[in-house]
Amino acid sequence: MFGSNKNNGGIVTAKPESGQRLAVTNQEVSVSSANPAWVDIAAGLRSRVAAGEWRPGEQLPSMRRLADEYGVGSHAPVNRAIMVLVSEGILTTDPAAPRRGVRVRSTQVLTRDLFGNSVLPLTFEDETGADGVEVTVTYDWVEATADLATSLQVSEGTELLARTFRYTLDGTPHQVAREYMRADLARECGLTGPDAEVPGRNTAMWLERAGIHLHREHLVLLTRNPTAEERDALAVPIGVPVYEKTLTTYDESDSPLDTRRILVVADRIIYTADRVHPRRTDSADPAGADQC
Repeated sequence: MFGSNKNNGGIVTAKPESGQRLAVTNQEVSVSSANPAWVDIAAGLRSRVAAGEWRPGEQLPSMRRLADEYGVGSHAPVNRAIMVLVSEGILTTDPAAPRRGVRVRSTQVLTRDLFGNSVLPLTFEDETGADGVEVTVTYDWVEATADLATSLQVSEGTELLARTFRYTLDGTPHQVAREYMRADLARECGLTGPDAEVPGRNTAMWLERAGIHLHREHLVLLTRNPTAEERDALAVPIGVPVYEKTLTTYDESDSPLDTRRILVVADRIIYTADRVHPRRTDSADPAGADQC
């Protein structure tokens, strides 16, 4: 029924006779003639990922090797199967690092305080408990657009420092944070370039080093569909929204210090917030102690 079979690292491959096709599912070979080749390949890859053959962040074999394993003559059905699993959030590709190829998407879901850490000198890994974290930082000196000028209460065109932090977990894009601060204030704090960054030292700490106390934070949180550019940058699966956090900080005179915009893939984050209510006294309760 089949040509010669060969064991390749625990994966059985075979050459089908004319008119027949192979489907490999969890290292088992079966013949399918009812489904298109890419459907069988997608099912096989889905099962192999679920079985742990490739761990989160691990790169899949090349298109050529997968085509050989599944007994198809071209890369097209393999590519279509992979794109289906990318849309399902099982696999991922990183546009910023195309040589990384196709990888298993991270399954880590992080729990973070809604406002984020602004007091303790914790790294992202220490704060979240995340594994396989990679952070890249870039600096750009830009002119304030109209909306940034409004947020920072400066004139349009004022020079700003834009610091961009890109986080990946297990090779999977997790979030992009972009912070804007007046260029003169940034230099006063010592923020002169990526080499000046110190792991665990956040913006509040840089400000404190310059004798500037962060007094108030204003947070806006919304959930929305990503743009095409954002979907590519964060490898967002089809149908998954992003959280957009806009956080602006103020000094004791209520002047803006910085504003940051953070995009996070929504199925990989849980935000929490605690609020302490002071004990009320009878004199402070106009409704009286006997009413709720």
